[in-house]
Amino acid sequence: MPYSEWRPGVAVSSPVYLDSGVIIAAFVRLDVRYKKAARLLGELLAAQVHILISTLTLSESLWGLAKLSYCEIHKHPSGVHWSPDIYRRNHADIFEKHGQRMNAIHDWIRDWVQAGINMDVVPVETADFRMVTGAAPE
Repeated sequence: MPYSEWRPGVAVSSPVYLDSGVIIAAFVRLDVRYKKAARLLGELLAAQVHILISTLTLSESLWGLAKLSYCEIHKHPSGVHWSPDIYRRNHADIFEKHGQRMNAIHDWIRDWVQAGINMDVVPVETADFRMVTGAAPE
């Protein structure tokens, strides 16, 4: 699958692989890329484009949202050092203030899959995809 950068109004051909940057931007309204990411998702849906994501993308998206949430809570720049230890010490605050973001990613994927949106995980491991889309708390 060749790489191409999307611009508003440019037709997109199937399949399209979404990376974590697009997903994070689509779920954070303060992100400078939010409008562009939301428009891209809308155009993909309207064109019924086959959307591909990976479990790595989901993991990176959640990790990125956790870091972004930490930075917002503590008013740190986005380039601040981030580690599993920092996450462990701050995860309660992150989820108290921004847990809705984390759950929104799960809900988005679950809802699109249930609605029949043409979405698959790569590599194609149906059991893994169902596990990821069904694992987050309600």
